[in-house]
Amino acid sequence: ENSLGVSMNDLITLANDSPARSVTLILDCCFSGDAGSIPGMQAAALAEPFRLTKAILRENVTVMAASRGTETSAESEGQGAFTRVLLDGLEGGATDHRGNITALSLYEYVSPAFDAWQKRPVLKTNLTEPLVIRVGPPWLDIELLRQLPEHFETPDVQVQLTPAHEGEGRPLARTEDGTPEQQQFDYMGRLRNANLVTTDGRRDHYWVAMDGGYVYLTPLGRYFWGLAKRGVL
Repeated sequence: ENSLGVSMNDLITLANDSPARSVTLILDCCFSGDAGSIPGMQAAALAEPFRLTKAILRENVTVMAASRGTETSAESEGQGAFTRVLLDGLEGGATDHRGNITALSLYEYVSPAFDAWQKRPVLKTNLTEPLVIRVGPPWLDIELLRQLPEHFETPDVQVQLTPAHEGEGRPLARTEDGTPEQQQFDYMGRLRNANLVTTDGRRDHYWVAMDGGYVYLTPLGRYFWGLAKRGVL
């Protein structure tokens, strides 16, 4: 009843000495950003507000905190403001293209929700193997990613769309999935929605097809093309 809780130093000592291959600590409490800092850095930061703190974390230990080591954490609608955004990220907002949620993607999702004048979330990590915290809905089915080399011979090739890809009277197509060109048009549309392909001027694919224009992979699309070509997806 009168417990003062667990000290930050004890918590980090347990994490650093843990036999677990990876440890991720998520803290929503006042001054939680002090976790993992070298002892005494909090007092130094209070005395010199612009002093940069230093951390000691063993390999594959990650700390995500609601606020800096000199700040209290904020609440919103009866819940920690940090936790509220974090839960949205875990529900799917922080998934990557393959549906994985990691501490890095969570922080990338949470951090922009707080501006420079608010309590700032903190991420401290010493990573060699990012841990997948949760798996959510992927941006694109993994099988579609694996098909990238089938549609793009090289990562830099441009694929031409033609009126046949859109297909006049398409809703009346006799085959269930349309012609091969129409199927490719649908495939390119899914890649576009996942930011994997683009066009000059980012034109709508319908008009690109009508004009016999080209689509090509974005830098992210070329990245996944390489993974698919190597067979590591």
